[in-house]
Amino acid sequence: DAKGMTKGSPEWDNFFGTKLVLFKDGKEVRELKDDELNSLSPDDGDVMAKFSRKGLNIKTVDNKVYVSMTDNPNNPDFGYYAHCRGEEARDSFYLGAYLGYEQNGKLRSIKGVMPTTKTIGDFRKIAQANGKGYEQMAFYQWTFLQAMYVLKYGNLNSQIALGQGYTNTSAPTSTGKANGKGIDYGSTDPNTQMRFQYVEDMWGNKLQWLDGVMTGENGTMKTSTDGFNNTANNYKSYSLGIDRDIDGYISTIQGSNELGFIVKTANGSSSTYYSDDGGVTCSAAFIAYAGGFYKYRSHAGAFLVFFENRVDDVDVSNGARLMFL
Repeated sequence: DAKGMTKGSPEWDNFFGTKLVLFKDGKEVRELKDDELNSLSPDDGDVMAKFSRKGLNIKTVDNKVYVSMTDNPNNPDFGYYAHCRGEEARDSFYLGAYLGYEQNGKLRSIKGVMPTTKTIGDFRKIAQANGKGYEQMAFYQWTFLQAMYVLKYGNLNSQIALGQGYTNTSAPTSTGKANGKGIDYGSTDPNTQMRFQYVEDMWGNKLQWLDGVMTGENGTMKTSTDGFNNTANNYKSYSLGIDRDIDGYISTIQGSNELGFIVKTANGSSSTYYSDDGGVTCSAAFIAYAGGFYKYRSHAGAFLVFFENRVDDVDVSNGARLMFL
C-alpha cells in the first residue's frame, strides 16, 4: 500500500495517525493543536504523543532488513510488543512530547523546564507515582519510533534526513523549543532541538533511559513489556549472536521483532550504514539509553542505543521520557 508514497511526505503521517494530546490522571483529556502548546500550564496536564495500535514486522533476509507496519490490530504475521502490557493488548500507548521533568515527586511532560537527571530506577518510581499505567519509555516503544522513522524517511542517516538535533553544545536546554513547528521538525543547525511525530528531542539534548531491556550473560538480551525492574526478573531472553563487546558506528543490526535495531556489528561511520553509534556488552546487567545528548554530534540519531551503564548510574547527560501504557 505504500507504493508511490513519497519519502518524508505527510502521507506517512496520515497512516501513522499520531495525535498530540493533553493527558491527565491516566486519561486523555483532549486532542491538542500544535500552536496552543505555549499557552498550557503544568496544571492542565502532560503533553503526550498518542500512538494507536499497529503491528510491526522487522525481519532479516540475507543482508537486507525489511520493515513493515500494518493498521490491522491483530495480524498474526506482525508483532505488537509496543502495544502490549504483558499478555494484555493495548489500543494505544502515549509518550511524553518532552523529556521528563520531576515535579512534586512525579515525572512530567511539560514545557519550559530543564530535563531531570536520575537513575533508571528512580525515574521508574516517579513515573509510576503518577498512577496505574504510567512508566518511563521502554525498549519496544523506542523500537516502534525507530520503525516509523525508517518507513517515513527511508534514509539511515537520520541527522541528514530530518535534523541534527541539539547535539553540539556544552549543556542541556529546556523543553518546548520545538512547539508549533509541526509533527516533524529538524535543522542543519546542531544547536536546534528536533522533533519526530511530536516527540521533541528523540535525539539530542539528553539521552533517554529505556526500561524493559537489559543485557544477560553470554551475549544475550532480556526484554519485557511489563513488570519493569532493575534485575530483569521474569524478562524473556534472546541471543544476540555475539561473543565480544561491540562499540562504534552501527554497520549491521539484529533485525527482528524481538531485538529491533540493536547493533550487531560496528564497522560503519557517521556517513555510512546506520550513521549512529551503538554498543552492547556480553556481560549481564547493563541497561540501555537511546538517542544521543547535547555533546554527541554525529554519533546521535534514531538508531543510537547503548548498553554501558549499571542500574545505579546517574549522569547529567541521561534523562527519561514519560510513558502511559
